[in-house]
Amino acid sequence: LNHASTGVHFFPVIGNHDWYSGDNAVPSSETFRKYFGPLNYSWNRGNAHIVCMNNVLPDGTADADNYSAGFSPEDVSWLEADLAAVDRSAALIFCTHIPLTTCRNDANYAKVRTLLGQFSSVMNLAGHSHYSLYRFHTDHGGTMIREIVHPAACGSFWYNKLCSDGSPAGYSVYEFDESKTSMMEKYGYSNMVYKSIGQPDTYQM
Repeated sequence: LNHASTGVHFFPVIGNHDWYSGDNAVPSSETFRKYFGPLNYSWNRGNAHIVCMNNVLPDGTADADNYSAGFSPEDVSWLEADLAAVDRSAALIFCTHIPLTTCRNDANYAKVRTLLGQFSSVMNLAGHSHYSLYRFHTDHGGTMIREIVHPAACGSFWYNKLCSDGSPAGYSVYEFDESKTSMMEKYGYSNMVYKSIGQPDTYQM
């Protein structure tokens, strides 16, 4: 998957399955880095500052189920340096594989939450769970964070075209705008539509 072959730009975040491959007996991000680039990076789009960040912490064993949700001290330092150069009035879109809520027991969660809370509007885009969910974070002070957990394009792990909550397999399409005149634009985007696999944009539940 690359721009040359598809005409579409990809901005991936590493997930728990991406830490494991047939080339490694223990978890490694080497294969992901080889094909997709760094684990942590950011860019600007309109009024939004978009951050893609790793929040999967493998325990170092060969068991793909042995990982936790959270942030390493190195990741937190990277995030702090990245956000230091961003205007606090920007809409901050924080992209992770695992939803931010699942990271609450991590030792570095409070530090990340505090860094995010400095911005006027913050949204966490995540996946991992194979169902659709909206949450609002109000802990640790600062700006309330809107968390959107997206269904999976593979449905229930490729077994069928429905996710575990009955949502159709698919993905969300966001449109970004410089203005901030509606609730959605407050979070940096002017429109969002959920696109079910194999269905037109008008197919909605």
